[in-house]
Amino acid sequence: GYMNLPAFAIIWVIGSMLTYGTKESSLLNTILVFIKVLAIIIFIVIAVPHANFDNWSDFNPYGYKGIITGSATLILAYVGFD
Repeated sequence: GYMNLPAFAIIWVIGSMLTYGTKESSLLNTILVFIKVLAIIIFIVIAVPHANFDNWSDFNPYGYKGIITGSATLILAYVGFD
């Protein structure tokens, strides 16, 4: 394909709603936010029964020294890319 048709349709609908006015745009925004939150809730409901809660023990095996070391490493790696 040359074009992403679902993305084109979504952009066309949002663009046309923006031309009609702010009130309709806010309604569309509210509907889209509701759909997004509903998708997240459905994902959580489906995923929780398959979660392995044994993996949730020992979130911090190296203590706070490990957190500081990891943070410093990430910051220095990011600054090194700058």
